[in-house]
Order: sequence, then structure tokens, then C-alpha cells
Amino acid sequence: MEMENPFKKMSVLPNVNDFADAIVSRIQHEALIETVLPKSYTINDLRRIYKRTVLSVACSFSDKLNGVAREFKQNHPSIERRFEMPYGSYMVAVFQLMYAARAVTSTANGFMRQMINEDCDSLCKFKCLLLSSLGRMFALAEKAMPSLAFLDCVRQYMASRTESNSQDYDDSDAAAKKYMLYLLQEGCKFPLTVDVPNVANPADPNVMSWLEDFKRQHGL
Repeated sequence: MEMENPFKKMSVLPNVNDFADAIVSRIQHEALIETVLPKSYTINDLRRIYKRTVLSVACSFSDKLNGVAREFKQNHPSIERRFEMPYGSYMVAVFQLMYAARAVTSTANGFMRQMINEDCDSLCKFKCLLLSSLGRMFALAEKAMPSLAFLDCVRQYMASRTESNSQDYDDSDAAAKKYMLYLLQEGCKFPLTVDVPNVANPADPNVMSWLEDFKRQHGL
């Protein structure tokens, strides 16, 4: 009886559009809430709204990244046991996603700390901090794209394997080397912590331009 291939049950991994959609949906949600709140905000009201937005986006990003990492870590033993091929190297990409999730959380915490500072005392400052935080978190998600693309290739390849063709060592070894080389060329490395004030050029200018346009469209 052929063993069940767990990779056939895995979903398609998130791409850059999924992370962009997470930002859009959350900002639209907050914009809707603001329309029913009193026009005379207190600083505490602003702090609550903008911290919640940053935290929500960070949680969404982290959940996506950690979810993929967790699923691949669970399936890792089955690869070595069932297919006996050199796919242990793919754990490098898995750990990169975990580092990215940590960096997203660290970045969000840094911006939320700035939002509770006494000098953050106007709507304009809250909006600027929100925009910067979204840009930096999205930049981290973009940096994780090569790892996600690599793991999705692994998922597709492993899902196509059966007991009858799982011993194709040359094919599997070539695939592993090909995608690991791609991963190394992309330089997918993340800091375990992010010092928010000292992050230089954190986001693609096109990303910040997109966020600025979105902010203007929704009056944020």
C-alpha cells in the first residue's frame, strides 16, 4: 500500500499579492471604523486605532510566514523517511521565513513603541508612523519571496512524487541544488531583531509610492 504524500494536501504558498491584500483590507477596515467615530479624536483614540492597525498587519504577515514554516517543518521527517533524498537543505528556506516573521514582529513593536511616546501627539505623526511601518513590514515580506518561491517549488515537486519514482536520486538532487543555488544568490537573510530608527532604505520606493497613493485615496 502506497504511503500518503503529505505535500499533496498543502495549499499554494502566499505570494507578494497576498501580503499587499492584507495591508489593503486592514486599512479599509480602519477607514470604515473612523467614519463612525466622533470627529474629535483624543490622542488615546488615535493611539489605539493606529497601534491596532500596525499590530493586525504584523500578525497577518507573521501568521502567513510562520504557517508555511510550521507546515514544512512537520513534513520534513516524512521527506527523509519516505523519499530518501537530500531535501534537508530546504530547512534553510524554512528558517528564513521564521526569521522574517520575527523581524516583522520586531518592526511592528518598534513602531508601536514610537506611537506611545509623548512626542507622537498629532494625527499627522500617527499617519506617518503607520505608513513607514507598513512599508518596512512589506519590505520584509518581499525579502521572503525567494524563500517562499523555493518552498513552493519543493511543494510542487514533492507532490508529484510517488513510491515508484521517489528513487530518482539524480532528478531530486539536481532540483535541490538548483533551488538552493537560487536561494543563495538572492541572499535571503534576516536579522533576528530590527532597530526601527536605524533601518536604512527599508522599502522599495515603488512600495512607498503605492502606499502613499492608497493613503490619499482613502483619506488616511
